Amino acid sequence: MRLRRRPTGRETGDRGRRGQALVEFALVAPIMVLIFAALVQFAFIFERQIGIENAVRDGARRAATYETVDATDAAINGPFTWSLVFFVGGLLETNAQGYDPLQAVDQKVCYRTQTSANGVSSVLVKVSVGYKHPLFLPLITQILDPIDGTTDGALRVDTSSEFQVQNDPTIATSVTPDPLCYTGP
Repeated sequence: MRLRRRPTGRETGDRGRRGQALVEFALVAPIMVLIFAALVQFAFIFERQIGIENAVRDGARRAATYETVDATDAAINGPFTWSLVFFVGGLLETNAQGYDPLQAVDQKVCYRTQTSANGVSSVLVKVSVGYKHPLFLPLITQILDPIDGTTDGALRVDTSSEFQVQNDPTIATSVTPDPLCYTGP
């Protein structure tokens, strides 16, 4: 009995298949690297944005605890809340990792009066900010940069939070139906 050797690729006519996996990898690898780089870029943006949203929400929540029944109170509480959230060492700086105050735009603390259907007035406070998240991967920058309407090497994301100020219900409140805003020093 004689043992036969199994034929190899060259003997069976599979000459072109030996390099097929390498060619497929060479075609797919750049796309996979691009997807991975985009995930890393988005991870940095989302991490920072979550911290910014938490700081804005916390600032608005704290501002809602300060009695604000008229425009004079709003003129006092607005700058205080603004400094609490946006000033050096404020909530944004402590909550958002990698926060750069130079990238923050349209920082506002606004008060307004809202009247319900049954005629009860209440004061609302709204804290808002836009942040230009820097883009650091060149190819991803080319894709994401124009999304916000400007090509400045950053992706701008705006966030705001609005709460009802907890005033004494026996005191009449009237700030203004138009927002009374403080935008910083």
